Amino acid sequence: GTNNDQELPAIAVRSGSEFLVLWQDRRNNTSSRDLYGQRVSAAGVLLDETDTTTDETNPANNFPIETSSDYTERPALTYSSAAGVYLAAWNNRTNGSAYTQRYSPTVPLTGTASFTASPGSGVVPLTVTFTDTSSGTIATRIWNFGDGTSPITMTSSAPLTHTYLATGSFTAVLTVTNPGGSASASRLMTVTEQITPSLSADFEGLDLGVDPTFWLDQTGSTGSNDDFEILLSPDSRALGTLQTATSSRHSTYAIPGWQQWQNYDYSGRMLISDAAGEVGLNFYSRNPLSDQKRYSLHNPGGTFELNATNTTLSGQLDTGVVPQSNTWYRFRVQAATYPDRVVLRAKVWPSGQAEPVLWQAEAYDTSSSRSIAGAVGVRTWGPGSKYFDDLLVTPLAVQADFSAAPLTGLAPLTTTLIATPLGQVLTYTWNFGDGSPLVQQQHPHRQPYLCRGRQLHCQPDRTKRNRQRYPDPAQRRCCHQLDHRPTRLLETG
Repeated sequence: GTNNDQELPAIAVRSGSEFLVLWQDRRNNTSSRDLYGQRVSAAGVLLDETDTTTDETNPANNFPIETSSDYTERPALTYSSAAGVYLAAWNNRTNGSAYTQRYSPTVPLTGTASFTASPGSGVVPLTVTFTDTSSGTIATRIWNFGDGTSPITMTSSAPLTHTYLATGSFTAVLTVTNPGGSASASRLMTVTEQITPSLSADFEGLDLGVDPTFWLDQTGSTGSNDDFEILLSPDSRALGTLQTATSSRHSTYAIPGWQQWQNYDYSGRMLISDAAGEVGLNFYSRNPLSDQKRYSLHNPGGTFELNATNTTLSGQLDTGVVPQSNTWYRFRVQAATYPDRVVLRAKVWPSGQAEPVLWQAEAYDTSSSRSIAGAVGVRTWGPGSKYFDDLLVTPLAVQADFSAAPLTGLAPLTTTLIATPLGQVLTYTWNFGDGSPLVQQQHPHRQPYLCRGRQLHCQPDRTKRNRQRYPDPAQRRCCHQLDHRPTRLLETG
């Protein structure tokens, strides 16, 4: 209509999501009045078309207020939250009666956002399944995983997965929207370092040309490059390189936490198309830190042998195995850290043959420069295409060992026992062989001791602190005895 055609508006608001306006209108006849109405969203979007013959693109959106009647006027309007409807009333100028009509809202109430995430924490890479449990009418769902990746917009409530590739705490947010507005829910995801050696990669499911996650390519001087990618080997997809440079090339599995990897078994298979080149692997490698300290198994002199960079190896280094062109070779390496040395073992054999029973190479490093932990990786040099597949890293089984001195002497004999186990130890159980009770210790650092049936966290040579911790004189005596009798853990009972 034109100016001054609209009069006496009535407004009803529905929970902030939309409102309805009714008014009397003289656009059809300046001497009479009709009623017009419009539903409007909280964002100001008109939700109904005007009811005219020239605007019928979506008749379902027409608001059914009687128009062009010349006798409806003076509207009143309210919204009933209990009934969920608008109630309109108006006067009929022809017969003087009042009329009422109920109208449903157009905009649904804002949905309630909620979701589950499983698991909610874990080690990197952490793959989480997100399940939408929102209620109400939902038009779109926006998932933001909080780790810098692009949000995902969905219209369905189907579960989806996301893999966190970095460590830290990330807030995952689900935002649901409909014409009535939006609502959000969030959950905190915690991703920790992968400090336990673990890798299982056959590369078969990856696209050709991609760089596998966490693999860091470097030159022999630890400069960055991009030499390794997924290639088509003679029989499968594999991690490989076509680089023929006469300087070594390395790719390291630099997953967060690799600095703490120790005491592991590293196996897989490798192939080179030209035996004049080199193919091999690294372990206990510090390459990602650019200090070039690592141990290797490769063929610099023709045979596969153990080597060390920036430290020293002793023992049997050569496996005696000479690689042939275009032949897959299986390998297995074990790296173990002891208090006074690092021990390395290796074997290599043609794929399809039985694994050798004995280790072909066994070496150790007692130097102060030895690498006691580090990542695994692969390495190449010179002519030929090189491929690596079926890579597997698993922790070594725990191996018990200890030193004792002196071993002989007159009674009473005081002997110092020092545990030197291999692997990740949770508890120690000592049996002294003299009929005294078994004694258990927890690892590491503060170890609880059973004394007179009570579990104590005594700290050797800390009698003052123990006195503060244990006001009971009997408990203090236990700790005092422990301080001065390190060879005989206290009896129970």
